[in-house]
Amino acid sequence: MRELYSELQGFIDTLTKEPKCFKLISRAHGGFLCNFYINPNIEYIMDNPERRANFGLLAGNSNIHTLFGLSCNFQRLQKPFHACNRCRLKLSEYCQRKNWVATPPEPKCKSCHGFSLKNLIETGAYTEAIYKPPEDLIQKFDEIPGASFFNKPGKLSNNLLVKTFEFARDCFINGNMTAGDV
Repeated sequence: MRELYSELQGFIDTLTKEPKCFKLISRAHGGFLCNFYINPNIEYIMDNPERRANFGLLAGNSNIHTLFGLSCNFQRLQKPFHACNRCRLKLSEYCQRKNWVATPPEPKCKSCHGFSLKNLIETGAYTEAIYKPPEDLIQKFDEIPGASFFNKPGKLSNNLLVKTFEFARDCFINGNMTAGDV
């Protein structure tokens, strides 16, 4: 596993620590060049299913995290990720036109996210918090990396994952978290 992880680090920009962009021809987009990103850090973490729910970061319920660098508990969303009938019709019309250069319709619907990751990240919220930190950390809630993910979906970055790991490690070492929390 360590060898694979080391080899995959070539997909990370050494200066920005973000995934490198690869331009590839996409048959699904009519043969146009599209930007592709490979995030080995997320893939490495997600290859360990027992680690998915650690500290509430990945909500522990979705295989979509590794694909999009996303933390979301789809079962607890206030409104569904899938499109309602009206939004589904707009998306179907877009697909029937087969004009893949055109931007897909962004949902402005109050009853769904219309399969839009952008809409999900900007307006998504949970019916209730998916994780409650230990009592002594609640007063430091704003200092917890990724704490906003307890209440709403969000985009994962390499930097955030590293900060979250370091925070959890330090809390464990300092006695603020137990092995069960970590």
